[in-house]
Amino acid sequence: MTIDKQKLQKLLWAEVAAWSASSPDWLDNSQALEEFLGKQTLEEVALELLAENERLAASVKLNLCDYPAIHQGDVDLLVAFVTGTSQMELAKVHDCTPPNISRKIRRVKERIGWREGMSVSEVRDRAEQLRALASRGAVVTADLMVEHDQLKAENEALRKDKARLDAIEAEFWDIRQSSQPNGDAGDSSVGIEIVGRWLSEPCERVIGENYSENLRAAIDQAMKAPGYPPARPEYPEFDDIPDFTPGNGNSARRRAASLGIDYDDAMGKGEQP
Repeated sequence: MTIDKQKLQKLLWAEVAAWSASSPDWLDNSQALEEFLGKQTLEEVALELLAENERLAASVKLNLCDYPAIHQGDVDLLVAFVTGTSQMELAKVHDCTPPNISRKIRRVKERIGWREGMSVSEVRDRAEQLRALASRGAVVTADLMVEHDQLKAENEALRKDKARLDAIEAEFWDIRQSSQPNGDAGDSSVGIEIVGRWLSEPCERVIGENYSENLRAAIDQAMKAPGYPPARPEYPEFDDIPDFTPGNGNSARRRAASLGIDYDDAMGKGEQP
């Protein structure tokens, strides 16, 4: 599918922000999204992206000329290197020079489509996938497998964003932002609240919140809220923690946790040296 996925994502979030803030720019953003999609609806685009993901999964093939079959010994060599065995030690085991080991590791990485941070299980799984394809006579490149993984991740991110956008539109949630100064740092952080409405009191309830400027996290929390939530999110995991600060209760701990602050350290309650 030939569509600019990054631009699509930006247009979606621009419409969310304008709509939730009742901004007069909402219609302009909505029109920009419609012009970008052309004759297709958003649902049709989402279905095509999912179909593209399935086609990529089915069409990944291994070019046996450029990428010869990966032997178990090659995989074991790469695993040993990834888990901390030095090239000098590997050279002694394989009765060759460290430069030769270095070249062999580089070739194995190229064959499996190595990416930084791959775990041992991911290395073995990728090698097994390539061997399975080779055994069926497939003709494909490891580069396509890497591209497939990237596109799959992009499509999954778009699918989640569509679900968030659909939830905001269906539930008529408000997205409210507040700014809080960061002490003497001369900066401020933005708090985000997702607000829903009910007929019974309290009519407005905060069902999602985030104080690290993460709109997606706040929406995800709102999507998991119960049918009749409390006035604000509750965090039972903090209820059993004693707090002797007069008047604060556990609300201070909740706010500290949402900001990623260690409450005990901030209040001087941590272990003393």
